[in-house]
Amino acid sequence: YDYGFEYLAAFSSRGPTADNRIKPDIVSPGAQVLSAGSQPDRSNECDPPTRPNYSTFIEDDNQPGGVNNGYGVTFMQGTSMATPVTAGTAAIVRQYFEDGYYPTGKPRDINKMNPSGALVKAVLMNSGVLIKGSQSTDSKIKSTDMYDVHQGFGRTTINNALKLEGENDISTYVQDRRHIERLQFETFDFTLTSCSLNQFSVMLVWTDPAGPITGA
Repeated sequence: YDYGFEYLAAFSSRGPTADNRIKPDIVSPGAQVLSAGSQPDRSNECDPPTRPNYSTFIEDDNQPGGVNNGYGVTFMQGTSMATPVTAGTAAIVRQYFEDGYYPTGKPRDINKMNPSGALVKAVLMNSGVLIKGSQSTDSKIKSTDMYDVHQGFGRTTINNALKLEGENDISTYVQDRRHIERLQFETFDFTLTSCSLNQFSVMLVWTDPAGPITGA
């Protein structure tokens, strides 16, 4: 049984890596995702008029997932779903900077920039929110903690990370492509002027050398 995107799926991979790094970095919804599912021997398939209920399609051939339906979509799960969710989110983050949304939250040509991969990763990781728990293969729920080997920095929720005028009141400060030598220091000072501020988050990301390859 699947409890929804607030819980880690039982079949999801967990860390750590072979060289003991914490993974995953972030998690994204990868179960009960309505995705492309056209059949090779059919034509003129259409989407259902309303989004179907996942819990009813399994035994119903007239719902997406049934072998005799005329729909071009079906429910799917796995990394084939979670990966494009994350990749699509990363593309939106990149476009946010390329279109000049930073720092005002609305597009301005003067603010257009080419973000590094490290910056895109920093935004994705900084967007993470704590999930409610982790499912096991016996359908039991186990507790999780932020930064653990089940969820890393949590579930991607991009509207928690980037300012959008009229949508949120987030303030974002970015430093990208800063080159720091060994034993060099850089200091950034921030003054919090609101007593009602309920969250302050800092994310540092850099591009590491490739990790070692270990045999099975």
